[in-house]
Parts: sequence; C-alpha cells; structure tokens
Amino acid sequence: MMVRRARLLAESGADLVAAADEADAPERGVFRRWLGRHPRMLRIWRTGVAGFGGCVLVLGVVLLPLPGPGWVVIFFGLGILSTEFAWAAKALKPLKRLWTWLSSRLERRRARRG
Repeated sequence: MMVRRARLLAESGADLVAAADEADAPERGVFRRWLGRHPRMLRIWRTGVAGFGGCVLVLGVVLLPLPGPGWVVIFFGLGILSTEFAWAAKALKPLKRLWTWLSSRLERRRARRG
C-alpha cells in the first residue's frame, strides 16, 4: 500500500513538473508539438537539423579563404543549428547584440539626417 501511494505521488509530481515546463515553454506550432510527443521522430529531426546545419557551417568555413560570403554562410549555419541546440543559440548572442547596436546606430543617423 505504501509503495503504491509513493508511486502515485511520484507520478503526479512528474505530471506537475511536465505541466509547469509546458506552461513556461514558448508557443509552438503543431509540428513541434507532434515531435515532442514522438521521441524517436524528434531524434531523427534533430539529427537532420544537425547534419544540414553542420554542412552549411562547413561550407562557410571552406568559403572563408575563397572569394565569397564565408562569414554570412557560417552565421546562417549557426542560425539553423540554433533552432535545436542551445550552444549554437549561445554562440549567436554576440552577433545579435552587434546587429541590434548597428541597427540602432543606423536609425539614429537616419533620424539626424532627416
């Protein structure tokens, strides 16, 4: 009887934690919610995103010494990877800050000119 009661409490606690996590999560689309309910498909999806984003990232590194938009392609690859991986999103934060700073500076210049 005690084991059963402890198991029920543990299950209800896990449900509460899952509900709280879901409430804190940003609004997701139908496909993302479906992936969340199917762990095997989520793993396949993440592997595909990692493969595609990694290929774009490697292409950007190859383009660095060649004439072409190497850094743009690298940042694009990181953007693809950041949709699924926190480390990539963290790597893009300084770029986002720089972009925000540059755009605000450009807006101030335009406002001064007229």
